[in-house]
Amino acid sequence: MASLLYLDTARLGQMSPGAQHAQAEFNSLAGDSGCCMYFEEFLQHGFTAARDDTPLLNTWCGIFGLKRRLKRFAGADADSRVLLANRSSQLMTLAAHLLAERCRHVLITDLCWPSYAIILRAIAAKYECRVSCLPLRHSIYSDRFSATDLIEAVRGAYHVLGCDGLFLPLVDNLGVHFPVRDCIAAIKTDSPMNFVAVDGAQALGHVPVHLTDLQCDFFLAGCHKWLRAYQPLGLGFFGRSQSHDFIRQAVDNLRAARAIDDPLLNFTEDCCRGRRSAFGETVNLSPLFTCHGALQQAEEKHPAANENHWEHAGAIHQAAVGTQWSPVLTDHSVRSNVFLLESENGSLSNAVAVRHRFHQSGVALTVYTNGSIWLSLPSERMTSSQREQLAASFRTCPSSIPGSGPQSSDHWTQFLRWIAGSSRTAVVDFPGRAIVQRLMRTLVAVEL
Repeated sequence: MASLLYLDTARLGQMSPGAQHAQAEFNSLAGDSGCCMYFEEFLQHGFTAARDDTPLLNTWCGIFGLKRRLKRFAGADADSRVLLANRSSQLMTLAAHLLAERCRHVLITDLCWPSYAIILRAIAAKYECRVSCLPLRHSIYSDRFSATDLIEAVRGAYHVLGCDGLFLPLVDNLGVHFPVRDCIAAIKTDSPMNFVAVDGAQALGHVPVHLTDLQCDFFLAGCHKWLRAYQPLGLGFFGRSQSHDFIRQAVDNLRAARAIDDPLLNFTEDCCRGRRSAFGETVNLSPLFTCHGALQQAEEKHPAANENHWEHAGAIHQAAVGTQWSPVLTDHSVRSNVFLLESENGSLSNAVAVRHRFHQSGVALTVYTNGSIWLSLPSERMTSSQREQLAASFRTCPSSIPGSGPQSSDHWTQFLRWIAGSSRTAVVDFPGRAIVQRLMRTLVAVEL
């Protein structure tokens, strides 16, 4: 098999060389020092004297130092705070509590990650906070909505419904780069905005992130995708300064009530406050160091507008010509480094087998049962041999493979089923958006 062309970063990034070196050095340190006082001092402050065998960890400046670097990388204010957690779902639980406590009516869209929407819905119900979902995906792909169209759609729905809270992805899992900053600014001109949370799981390390300009209150992200730390590490950034005290108090209250209970979050927060629990849970610390190593490498090439994006998009388009796969294009103003193609045969009878066939051709990507494949464009320029490898995989991998087998989960069918059947979460339309109204009638009528 040819060397693997990895185009699945939006699912899980390949571990970067920096993260690999940091993991190996941490393993060596753990083997030498275990959990002695020397290791505890290193964890808090870094080495007092450099070691020849751990060149990358010589730059470790403790948990505070890692948080400072993360804030710089994400363009956050120096006085902001960062929460570190083993599980991103715990930070989404926090975000849901923050939204539901501050707001009476929160607007989301169908670009929201399904499991996050479910968490928000469940917690909002406890506060008697209403959640409304605006369908945009059909309009983005079928009607080529631009960034301006999306801003107008969200602003209109937010105003008509009388919302006071917002939860949006900066980049959704299928690669739509949402104009969050301009959308927030537009809404603020004529509507109250008590709290805004932004999902940046697909954004950090992928597209430029400047939290100071974004003007949200809470920003969730992770390290195992585009930052390529591989080890899961959830990040929660405090946004606007006027929300800092509210979030800090909410974190303390929710931790005390065990409404959020993440071992790494508890450990790092206690360390930063000089507290120690005599009966704390054993914590996996290695994600801190793989994040450190990945950051070290990512800082050398901070994500700007990817200069290779258009070249890669053109290469993928050209590679698919004359095959059973057709590019699914969005307006250029909402594109990112994730590329979708659809099968000429519609839904796939065996998506797992199709994905396996691509892998045999030397290409790692994601295949959905709805007939689409999902590619994450590499940050480096593709070589001519890689382009040919991709083109050959499109030619030799049919979009339909007979036989049955385990199917990859269709998250969007599950999500639409949840929306259509939910009594707590309203799916809304608004004046002037006939396409959205047609989509809503489809959602309600279709048998999912």
